[in-house]
Parts: sequence; C-alpha cells; structure tokens
Amino acid sequence: LCMYLDIYILKNKEPWFLWDAYTYTVNLVDFIMIVVLIVDRDFLGLHKFKNKILPSFQRPKIARDCN
Repeated sequence: LCMYLDIYILKNKEPWFLWDAYTYTVNLVDFIMIVVLIVDRDFLGLHKFKNKILPSFQRPKIARDCN
C-alpha cells in the first residue's frame, strides 16, 4: 500500500529507503516460503498457536437425552 501510494499517487520516481525495504522483505519472505516447503517445519509456531486457540472458539457439545 505504501509503495502504491508513493509511486502512483505521490508520483515519486526517485528510489529511497522504502523501496529497498520492500525489495529485501519480499525476497526474504519468498526465500522463507521455499525453505519451509522443503524442510516442512513450523518456524513460527502457527500449529501450536492454532491448536491452543481453536478450542476456545468451538461450541460446547450439548448432551442430548435419548428418551
């Protein structure tokens, strides 16, 4: 969003820090995705987080009377 605002709305054509930060960040995230797919590890702990949080959003089971 910041890059779009900078280039298209503000019409800035001179490279500056935000452009470099965006470039390095995108390449780093791409590299991390490739490593995660190859290694098949959960570096961020998202599976643990999901397993800890998900039960609090589920509805409680209601016991039904079989009569």
